[in-house]
Amino acid sequence: MDEKEKMKRNLYRRLLICFFACMVFFTILSRVIDVYETAKVSIAYANQGTVMKTVDGDCSVEAGETQAISLIKELNVEKVEAMAGTAVKAGEPLFSYSAESLEDKMRRLQKEIKKMELEIEGERIGSDSFTGVTRAEAALQSLAMAEKALERQNGKKAQAEAEYNLNMEKIKEHYELRLELSEDELLNQSRNDYDQSRTDYESAKLQRDSQIREIKRKIKDTEKKIEKLEKQEEPDEDELEELRELLDRYEEDLDSEEESWDLKIDRAREEMSDKGDIFDRAGREADSAKLALKENYESAVTQEAKALESAEDARIQAEWAVESARMELQNAAKEDHAAALGAEQAKKLSALRIEAKQLDLEELKEEKEELRILMENQGMVYAPCDGTVSTVEIEAGKDIAGTERVVLSTGLLKLRGTFDREDDEILRTGDELQVRMAGSDERIQAYVEQVDLVTSQETGSFTASLPAGYGVLGEKAYFECLRSGEVYRQVIPVKALRKDVNGYYCLVLRKQKTILGEEYKAAKVEVELLAGGDTVAAVEGPLMAEEPVITDSDRVIGEGDRVRLMTELPGKGS
Repeated sequence: MDEKEKMKRNLYRRLLICFFACMVFFTILSRVIDVYETAKVSIAYANQGTVMKTVDGDCSVEAGETQAISLIKELNVEKVEAMAGTAVKAGEPLFSYSAESLEDKMRRLQKEIKKMELEIEGERIGSDSFTGVTRAEAALQSLAMAEKALERQNGKKAQAEAEYNLNMEKIKEHYELRLELSEDELLNQSRNDYDQSRTDYESAKLQRDSQIREIKRKIKDTEKKIEKLEKQEEPDEDELEELRELLDRYEEDLDSEEESWDLKIDRAREEMSDKGDIFDRAGREADSAKLALKENYESAVTQEAKALESAEDARIQAEWAVESARMELQNAAKEDHAAALGAEQAKKLSALRIEAKQLDLEELKEEKEELRILMENQGMVYAPCDGTVSTVEIEAGKDIAGTERVVLSTGLLKLRGTFDREDDEILRTGDELQVRMAGSDERIQAYVEQVDLVTSQETGSFTASLPAGYGVLGEKAYFECLRSGEVYRQVIPVKALRKDVNGYYCLVLRKQKTILGEEYKAAKVEVELLAGGDTVAAVEGPLMAEEPVITDSDRVIGEGDRVRLMTELPGKGS
């Protein structure tokens, strides 16, 4: 019995040992399987930092400082000596013009110079101004004449008033004396009055003719003196002016005397007619003679009043003429001022045109001199300095149209390249470039001098100077530029950034407690991409500073997957 109990206990003991051995075995087996089945991941922490971005692209070597060779339009190119890319020394031939085109150009240029000189001379002659009598001077002369006429009319008015008063006394006295005469006395007196009036009429005509002839003689003599004086080589201008003024006075006197004597003769004729009427009627009937005498008296009074009124009207007309002349003088002065300003402006414009033509003429003469030198050199054009021919747009046998270029590169070579514009990642003036020439692994430094972001919305272009001794004109190259942006609060490795249909997100490593202990699972955290770089990206989202983000794994993982570290979990910031 004891033996059986002992055997059972040994059996139970062995079974228990086998059970624990199996538990250990399967636990170890499960851990081994878990090691192979659970994804292994690498981690990093979100830190504050900057995002570095590499801007790269292709570029080529171009001419730096250049000197354009002056080309003469319409000349024919005979031969091109140096093609693009040829290194030349100062004084070495570049190309040549044909002799025929040079001679033809010289002939046409000489004609243009002559034409330009004639145009300048014509402009100078046209700009010369000559001062004659201005409108203001003419108006002033008219005013002086009007004032003289007014002065004469005032004198005539005063004379007319004196004659009116004197004649009225005579007429009244004559009338009253005749009324007191008897019939026989009236008849005899009427005859005497008629005879006297007829004598006065004839005498007035003779006096008129005599005075008019005298004034005309003075006018003719004065005109002869003026004509004789004008024929002299150097006439006395003062004497000539005095004679002209004297001639004007004689002509004015002639007009005045003719007008005065015409009035006197008319009055004498009317008086003769009236007295003849009185005499005729006195021979027939005394009452009729006295009636005619009365009518004659009334008519004479009326005539004297009309003569005085006519003198007043003439004086008023002369006053109006003076006022009109004064207004004309004011207007003429304004017009003369405007004309003077216009003439001054025209003179300035003419001077500007002459100056412009002078500049054109100088250019033509410079071109003529250039042609002369070319003809002395048999049409050959030489390099003005050392350099490399960078551009040749002329061809042998063709005429210069004016758009072609021949350019020498005289300074350091430059790089010209393009780059893609991604957000704000662009080159800026002063950025350092790492440049590698085609077919070479050597990297050289260059610095951006100019950036063009206007020509294209998708790409930008730049120019940068190459160090001395590097590059060949037209050679291809590759450039890189590492740019750092602003400082961001959350920067993570680019490999930690993932994307789905909802946008960007990260997987973070989070601990969970299980029966077997703690394990790690991947948790999804949505973020907003602020800036992407070559190795890191700036994001904004609910990332914890102490929470690691998964950057890499040995297999595809997703949210909720169990993961394990490839190495022991490091502390933050390591």
